[in-house]
Amino acid sequence: MNKQGWLSVIAITLALTGCGGGGDSASPAPVQIPTTTAPVAPPAPAAPQTTFVNIQTYERSLTVAYPASVTSAIASLTQETVSVETPKSAGEYSQLSVTKVGYQPSWYPYTAQDSTPIQIGLYKADTINKQPNFTKAIIPHDAGGWLMDYYNGGYFPTTFDRIKNIGGNNVVYADSAIIKTMDVDAKSVVLVGKYFPPDQVILDMGNLARSRGMDFTVMMGIYPGDTLGNDTWTVPKFGAAISKLSDDDPFWDAWFNAYKSILAERAALAQRAGATKFVLGFNLDYMVTRGNSRWAALIKAVRDAGFSGKISYFSGTGAGTNGFLNISDVNKRTAFIKLFDEVGLSLYSPIFAENGETLLDAQPRTRITKNIKNQIASISSAKVPIFLMIGTPSVHSGLVTNEYIESAYPCSYFKSETRNYQTQADIYQSAAEIVNEQSSDGSGIVKGIFSWGYHYIDNPRKKDVVNDTCYDFSASIRNKPAESVLSYWFKGW
Repeated sequence: MNKQGWLSVIAITLALTGCGGGGDSASPAPVQIPTTTAPVAPPAPAAPQTTFVNIQTYERSLTVAYPASVTSAIASLTQETVSVETPKSAGEYSQLSVTKVGYQPSWYPYTAQDSTPIQIGLYKADTINKQPNFTKAIIPHDAGGWLMDYYNGGYFPTTFDRIKNIGGNNVVYADSAIIKTMDVDAKSVVLVGKYFPPDQVILDMGNLARSRGMDFTVMMGIYPGDTLGNDTWTVPKFGAAISKLSDDDPFWDAWFNAYKSILAERAALAQRAGATKFVLGFNLDYMVTRGNSRWAALIKAVRDAGFSGKISYFSGTGAGTNGFLNISDVNKRTAFIKLFDEVGLSLYSPIFAENGETLLDAQPRTRITKNIKNQIASISSAKVPIFLMIGTPSVHSGLVTNEYIESAYPCSYFKSETRNYQTQADIYQSAAEIVNEQSSDGSGIVKGIFSWGYHYIDNPRKKDVVNDTCYDFSASIRNKPAESVLSYWFKGW
């Protein structure tokens, strides 16, 4: 692969951080004062105020490539007025819900600042083919950045409750090692868990999942570094450094050994946390050609650390790439895939150019479905269970470009982007329709859907107490139409 290709693959690496009281035992007992007055019940809490909002609903067609505003793409819009709880302030969101006979329910993060009428596309209700033992996984905000703020703020239990309520059965903790030092010429590298939270946080996540009847997964990767975190290494710098290395360069022994130590420690923790799945790498596609024996050693390290669940690897497929296909020899590729109990396809921008075409931002679901099926078919002959991990942002160009919407930035940072919740919902609907074509006897090759970057609070424009962070544009589906789509299918399967 050429240098530009390496950088495209690497660029999506992360595309993907009640008080108790005590008393003095020597204090005298309180004096009971008799009274003839009946106790007065506390006043009932005031009913929440409601606001009437004008909306326009329409059937989201399978074959139409909708522009950012759908009015020019359909014959008519149904005008309606719905009631929604009044947002507590100008920057707060309330969930606006729409239910119509014959269609999937939908919801939308309404704010008083939204222009009305609000356009909401609806997907027709469908006959659901049950998918036994199907993994319905949600990956909350990765462990970098503000994870500890959300943990200390008490957002974990409410988020796990919501994941359960939308039909999820698996919560994923995702994290990445960071390069501390690296010298390609000296064949040396040190990886560290720069953003790893205290072990107790991971143990608590496992307990929260299991107590709600959900499984727990630990997902690991390596992030070459970025300017946002003031890291020594950056993605372009890393790509340039490894671009001249052959697959059998001794540097890769040092690289894999450094990662092996990280994985062994994390795998032991995952076992303690009750994880049933361990993803030993996601989007590390610059590593897949470096020799199956090196990968087998990583798997052995995970097993030797005591992990007893399923082990998998997730490959990036953004902007037309497919990391598994970096292994050009079909037999070697199949052997690589068969190293794992399960494998995943990370779908960020699922549509790629064909025959030299220039891609438009607006794409019909038929095209999304075609391209996802092609990705599945490219590895299905190995007959290893496949997961689909969706990380498409809620922007108009999200289906065709691999720009990662970093939620730590304000949305004003992404001036070239247009928010489009419906485009994000389209890929979830397309993936679900592919799964639903499978037999209900459990014989289908796709065994789960993972949703990347789920926010810890309902408001997609707010980080805890800080406003104007861009979960609104990011891959998070929380409180967006895509979440209603996924919930419909998760509950049905």
